[in-house]
Amino acid sequence: MCKVVFKDFASYWQWARDVIERRLDRDVKKLHYSNYMHHMLEGGKRIRGTLCLLVSQALGGGVKKTLPYAVAVEFCHAATLAHDDFIDYHETRRGRVPLYKILDPRRAVILADMLLSTATHRIALRSTDGYRTISKAIYELCRGVALEPLNPVAFMKDVASGKTRDRFYLSLIRLKTAELFAAATKLGAIAARANQTQRLQAYNYGVAVGEAYQVADDIVDISNARKTKNIDRVTAVKLFPAMMYLSREAIGDMVRDVLSGSPSVKTIEKVSISGLEDLIKMKAREAKEAIKPFPDNSYKKLLTNTPKAVVNIMLKEVGKG
Repeated sequence: MCKVVFKDFASYWQWARDVIERRLDRDVKKLHYSNYMHHMLEGGKRIRGTLCLLVSQALGGGVKKTLPYAVAVEFCHAATLAHDDFIDYHETRRGRVPLYKILDPRRAVILADMLLSTATHRIALRSTDGYRTISKAIYELCRGVALEPLNPVAFMKDVASGKTRDRFYLSLIRLKTAELFAAATKLGAIAARANQTQRLQAYNYGVAVGEAYQVADDIVDISNARKTKNIDRVTAVKLFPAMMYLSREAIGDMVRDVLSGSPSVKTIEKVSISGLEDLIKMKAREAKEAIKPFPDNSYKKLLTNTPKAVVNIMLKEVGKG
């Protein structure tokens, strides 16, 4: 077990990130097409892997046995981002050219699939419950992507007819982001050989932290659009669910802008983001409640402060968009 004493999540994150990076670099070198695999993985914050390690240590687990799970989660995250880059035709990712622009899209997607299967295989070798956990997370993440309103006209018709519920945004952030966070934290509990109740508590904690993190991501996109006074069609469509959560009336204006071919930032400027800020606070409370039964130790204290810390990490991206 790690003997270092950490004063806050930021110091733990810096330590864990270095540990994960060293193991990740070692593992990637053993893969086919390692240079391209490394390109997919470069520049990540490693927050999911860090949470995997932190939950494990809070439940009495060791770093050595947990690290393969943490790296596998980062493999999964990088692979899904590579898919996302091609689906949404991103020009950059983490300030770098996406893999599909370096290779052709077909090979980029295939290499991402290889990385994804490597991750699930490594977890399967260690734990059946772990394999079920990561498989479910991947399935739910894909389901979330399938729910995204890629067709603004169809989405607006669903809103008008009542088919799209008020809770659509909450469902989307749960599936697209929170499920992989939850898998990471539950895998940490599995690595620590925690009981089933603690595994569920760890899972619920990850869901709440992941949802808070995604809401912060959406605040960043909204804030950057306001700062630059510019918004493209892809960003406008991406922000539909968050904007609908804040104001159903605003969606009509956004759709008209998108269909006109010149999305305007005026609609986004008119809507207050206080509702998203309140949602983050609620998710932070849910996260703290989930781990109340955890053993009292220094790692649990870090977990208590983690929701606010990871949100702040994301919010620092304002102005970089």
